[in-house]
Amino acid sequence: MPWDNGESNAAAQKCFDDWLQKRGTTGSLEEEDAVACIRSVIATNGPTKFSRPLAALGEADLSWGNSGRFGFVQNVRKEPPRYCFFPDAWKEACAGRDPDFVADALKRRGFLVHDKGRRNLPVKIKTRQGDQDVVKQIRMFAVSESILYEPEEHEKSARSTLSW
Repeated sequence: MPWDNGESNAAAQKCFDDWLQKRGTTGSLEEEDAVACIRSVIATNGPTKFSRPLAALGEADLSWGNSGRFGFVQNVRKEPPRYCFFPDAWKEACAGRDPDFVADALKRRGFLVHDKGRRNLPVKIKTRQGDQDVVKQIRMFAVSESILYEPEEHEKSARSTLSW
């Protein structure tokens, strides 16, 4: 049975579009999974695993000790809040995925706040030593709160059409 001119291309395009719709992205599924994992950790555990800062400078009171927290939320002027993960908590949040791969995936998507050439950021925290408050600086993995509100932005920009 002969095909009309362009009909086979249209059929192939329809098949590709349907497949892509089910797949959800033209990008790496492993990268999508990494981003979805951290998004889920923050969305599910935000109030219980991240403390809120006490001071306007974005310092967090960590005198609560080791209570299973991943870190704290840092507020920065004119930017979305950041979910700051302690290095060991980052590994736990990655749930068996390579933590460096997860950080790089978030970095490529613009969700990871970091120093140039690094995957993490120095963050000031307030701790208690004896009866004194001490401000320390440690390197943490900082994820922009925008990860919660822009899950499909990358997918929309990544869609392509089949070209022959």
